[in-house]
Amino acid sequence: MSQNSAMPLISVAEFCDAFNFGPHVTNNKSVKELVEEIIENWGSGSWKWISPQKVNYESSLLNLNIDKSYHKLHWLPKWNFEETIARTVEWYQMAGRDSSRMQEFTLKQIKSYQGDRSTGSRSSLAQETKFNF
Repeated sequence: MSQNSAMPLISVAEFCDAFNFGPHVTNNKSVKELVEEIIENWGSGSWKWISPQKVNYESSLLNLNIDKSYHKLHWLPKWNFEETIARTVEWYQMAGRDSSRMQEFTLKQIKSYQGDRSTGSRSSLAQETKFNF
């Protein structure tokens, strides 16, 4: 290997840690919005709010701190809320229907994510790859 092609040494231990991957803070949603988006993408289902008898504090917003992912991995989300939920639901539907193809399907979703340059441009990976739901 020539000196020009030498890569800087990176400590692998620095990346052996837990990382949060989630939305921009400006794209946070309530639990209600999350549940309703999942149901819409799933194609069926319903939910009902049942107030607990013992009232404990519960945050009204879902918020993952992605600072470490941004600073250590230079990662930022590419998909908006709707796209993210749609792809997540697709993954779970595939897992429930044909678990033997999950590795292939997951890798295709990762490649799709890596190639996506904008948000909100949903085209069903299941349709692109001729998976049947």
